[in-house]
Parts: sequence; C-alpha cells; structure tokens
Amino acid sequence: MPDKILIVGGDSEIAAATAAHLRASGYGVAATTRRQDRIAADRPFLDLGGPVGDWPIPDGVGAACLCAAIAPAERRALVAERQQFYVAGKYNELRMR
Repeated sequence: MPDKILIVGGDSEIAAATAAHLRASGYGVAATTRRQDRIAADRPFLDLGGPVGDWPIPDGVGAACLCAAIAPAERRALVAERQQFYVAGKYNELRMR
C-alpha cells in the first residue's frame, strides 16, 4: 500500500468521492486545488496550466489519481502535452525513491 495517494484535480466531485473512499480504506490522501482559499497541508496548490517545474509532489506520495479537468478549450492541448511529460517524469521519479 502506498504511503499517500495524490489526487490531481481535488476540487471535482469525483475527486472528493475518491478521496473519501481512499481515506475510509486507510490510505493517506493529498488532493490538489487551484483555489487559494483551500490550500492546506493535504490540499497542495496545483495549476496544470502553469510551468511543469512548478507542479509539486508532496512528500510520501507513492501513487497518483488524475481527476483534473480543463475548462478553456485553448489550454487543453498544451495541458495534455504537459500531463504526458509530467506523468512519465514523475512516475520515474517516484520509482527512484
């Protein structure tokens, strides 16, 4: 069992339900947010439209669940490209821990 699971897109309804299920199953959960008023230790800030280098992985994360959606159509292609790079790179980073 991973130490903690990172849910990307933690403000969505599906992410909230996923987080509740994982917590009830004994997992530690961190769910990202783009909303400044929701930032907390278990709610790290993440804007997928920002630079990839600014995308954090909280300590102790061993797995991730992607529940994020991108609303503005003009950002979708850019973010999709960044997500592929990020997921591949962060997967390799997590494997090295």
